[in-house]
Amino acid sequence: MKKLFVIALLLANLAAHSQPLRCLNGYSKSDALAMRMKFLSTGKSVRTPTSVWFDKDIIGKMLDLMKKEKTPGGNGPDGIRIYFGTNASNYNTVILVSTYAFGADPTVASGTFHQDYFDHDTTDILFKSTGINGEIRNDSDSTHGARLYQACNNGCRDDSKCSDNNSRNFHYITRVYGEGMVTEFGVASGNIETNCEWFDLALLSEIDSEMRSSHPNDYAGLRVYFGRHMKYDYFSPNKDAFVVEPTIKWSVNPAIHMDFFNCNAASDYFDRFNKAYKNKLAITNVYMGQFLNSFLDKQDSDEKWNSITISSVVKTLIANGVENGEICPTHCPGTTL
Repeated sequence: MKKLFVIALLLANLAAHSQPLRCLNGYSKSDALAMRMKFLSTGKSVRTPTSVWFDKDIIGKMLDLMKKEKTPGGNGPDGIRIYFGTNASNYNTVILVSTYAFGADPTVASGTFHQDYFDHDTTDILFKSTGINGEIRNDSDSTHGARLYQACNNGCRDDSKCSDNNSRNFHYITRVYGEGMVTEFGVASGNIETNCEWFDLALLSEIDSEMRSSHPNDYAGLRVYFGRHMKYDYFSPNKDAFVVEPTIKWSVNPAIHMDFFNCNAASDYFDRFNKAYKNKLAITNVYMGQFLNSFLDKQDSDEKWNSITISSVVKTLIANGVENGEICPTHCPGTTL
């Protein structure tokens, strides 16, 4: 009887460790690898406007799962890496992969490398949820709530109170800039060379928490756009990337999930980040020094950069890599797809 018990225990343990490796939005690791290969062979050359919407219930289950998980080193997950992918139906889409911190990386504001991991408990309620892949659209139709595809410029800025001079908000990608990013993605020539972008788990958690608190009845979820940084972006000029926007239910038709632009989302997170970096000077930080020197070189070679102040650059330097993500191929250690 004791031998049977031991065998049963071993079989249960083996089963627990033989669960399929999963991405946060449901794809198996093997499927995700295939999606990446398809993207690299065909999808990267197709600059189709792309957005993927995730219901708040899916987002909540993702965050709850990660909060429960243990990772090597015992510190738990630290972020989500978003990869470009092409699915079996030939739609460009996103692959969401959880990460944990490992080693020190002085070249990014987060200060660490980020290792992908896939060994989740696949019996978790997240992986039984419908809509886990997200609502994928390969068009620029704004009528379903993707307002960054709606021509706005400065005429309809719902986030006009967000100021680059406000220490709380200089991290924020404004609606106008986000609109520019999705437009630039569509009109740019050449292949999509970015593989993925990392976002801080604490930031995403606080955005979700703030939206649930301030919009308990109409918070709908998060939308991820394919985008491209502008030519005059401080850190990632002409780099393909992602734009993440919270959404709310449209009062006229709750089935439509409208982008919601609010620079106060996750303000406590940004306040903590500001304090942590308040006394760091650009000259003493490898990451900040690199980009400050790059900026000065650009001022010398292109007069359009002369209207930008060094102080505003330093402000943005201490924020980049958190709300704007860490882009691979510039920052790739820990990537697996």
